[in-house]
Amino acid sequence: MIFFNLLNNALSFVKLLILVAQDYYPDMLGNIYLVNTNFFFKAMWSLFSYFIDEKTLSKIVVTRNDYKDSLLGLVDQENLPTILDGSYK
Repeated sequence: MIFFNLLNNALSFVKLLILVAQDYYPDMLGNIYLVNTNFFFKAMWSLFSYFIDEKTLSKIVVTRNDYKDSLLGLVDQENLPTILDGSYK
């Protein structure tokens, strides 16, 4: 029972953070690319994305392993860090 109460409080807090960020700082965000996300993150993202405004949501890209082509459309191979299969050290 304590777990569900804690989870409910955490969800309420995250929802409040999202609302404040998108209402008071809407144009501060360019684009966010979240790469190599795991199954748990994808599940939590599907819950939290429900509370995010469409304009803000369109700026966030969540990928698992198929990120390289989308990143190479923005960044040259030599500027992409090696941890993301680029050649920049």
